[in-house]
This record gives sequence, structure tokens and C-alpha cells, in this order.
Amino acid sequence: MSTNRPRSTWWRRVPRSRTGGSVTIVALAVAFAAGVYALATGVYTTTPGVILEIVVVILLAWSIISVSARLAALRSTSERR
Repeated sequence: MSTNRPRSTWWRRVPRSRTGGSVTIVALAVAFAAGVYALATGVYTTTPGVILEIVVVILLAWSIISVSARLAALRSTSERR
């Protein structure tokens, strides 16, 4: 049962806006790297560390909201078919 259709991968299955997908991936990567750096250096006890923590929380929240909105759009698209 083989088809000539190109093999589908997980990143092609997710519908994306023009820049939304790559921006979300970059935001998650930056938040993860900043979190690992802050945990490794104990920088959360300083004022720049608190600012870094706020930025990490904002980036993670934005990424989660973006992914959940994309999943909701995917659900509504599949319900229309």
C-alpha cells in the first residue's frame, strides 16, 4: 500500500502562520537556554536574574499560548472536513 505522496513529518502536519512556527521554536529555545543558564549559575538571586526570570516566564507563557492556539485551529480545521 505505497503512495507517491511525500512522507509526512510532524513539523509539516502542524499548520503554521507565516512566522508563528519558527518564532515559537526560537522563543522556547531561548527560554530553555536562559533557564538552564540561570539554574547553573544561581543568578536568580540578583536583580538581573529576576529580570531574566520574568523574561523566561513571559517567553514560556507566550509559547504555550501560541501552541494551544495552533492546536485549536488544527482541531477546528479537522472538524470542518
